[in-house]
Amino acid sequence: MAYHLAELAERFGCELHGDGDIEITSVCTLQSGKTGAITFLANRKYHRHLATTSAAAAIQKPEDADQCPVAALVHENPYACSPGLPSYYPMIITSN
Repeated sequence: MAYHLAELAERFGCELHGDGDIEITSVCTLQSGKTGAITFLANRKYHRHLATTSAAAAIQKPEDADQCPVAALVHENPYACSPGLPSYYPMIITSN
């Protein structure tokens, strides 16, 4: 099932940066990004992967928004959004 990025922004109380019509069909890590997938950056340890992600969108903190090469859902606490994602995409979460 696909959801538009704008729908996810509203559901999780995020500020939308970029195209709200992007269809999100799965969840991925920054490193395993792919078309239609959303990722999140909450830990600065993984910040180096943001510039090269192939994800369609990322959930991230406001201080990372200017450095994001893809559409973004901006939230003070990206971890607060990530637990809700499996309810939207329960069987398609990928990891490295």
